[in-house]
Amino acid sequence: MKIGLVADSHGNVDYLVLAAERLVGQHAVDRIFHLGGGSRDVEEVIAFKKKMLRGTEEYGDDAFLADVADFLAASNEQKAQPDEISEFRKRWTVIHDDDDGAATPGEKLVDMVGSNIALAIHDPTKVDADDLQNSVLIFHGKLGRHGVVEKKKRFFICPGHLRDKEHEGQPASFAVLEVIPKMARVCAYSMQGELLQEYPLNLEKKGKMTVK
Repeated sequence: MKIGLVADSHGNVDYLVLAAERLVGQHAVDRIFHLGGGSRDVEEVIAFKKKMLRGTEEYGDDAFLADVADFLAASNEQKAQPDEISEFRKRWTVIHDDDDGAATPGEKLVDMVGSNIALAIHDPTKVDADDLQNSVLIFHGKLGRHGVVEKKKRFFICPGHLRDKEHEGQPASFAVLEVIPKMARVCAYSMQGELLQEYPLNLEKKGKMTVK
C-alpha cells in the first residue's frame, strides 16, 4: 500500500496540483492525505482536474449540471463504471484544522493503513495519551519540514509544506509512505520529483515480556 502525504499548502494550489499529479501518476498512491493548513485547497485541485479533463478553461454552472445529470444516469445503471473525477476525489482524505477558519477544533482522524492504526492530525502538539496508546503511525503537518520521529514505537510523520519554493529555510516537499508487512518507508520528495530523504520504519510488533 502507498499513501501520499501533503500539508500546509495555504492557498498554493499550483504546488498542491503538482504534488497530486506526481503522487498519482509517478508514485501510483492508493490514497492522499491532506494534513491541514489549507485543506480547502483540495476542492480547487479537484476543480482543476475537472477542467483539464474537459479541456475547458472554466467549470461553470452548465458543466456542473452536466456532471449531476451524468451522476444520476450512472446511478441508474448497476454496472456503471466510476468516472476519473470520482476516483480522483475518493483518493483524498482531508484533515480540517483551526487555520481553515472552522469554529470547531482541528480534526483528528483514525484510520487503518494496511494492518496499522494511523492517526491523521494537523498539529502534533494536540496528540494526547489515548492517541499514543492506540496509533502506530501519526501523520501531521504544521512543522514545515519533512521528517520522521520515533517515540516508543510510534512514528510521527510530516511531509513538509507546500507554501512556496521555501518557507523558513525549508524547501517545499511532499511524501510517500509505502507499507509492506512489518516494515515501511517514508520518502520525501521535492516539487521537481527528486528524492530528498528516505526514512525506514520498523513496524514489527514485539511480544509482551513475561516475568516468571
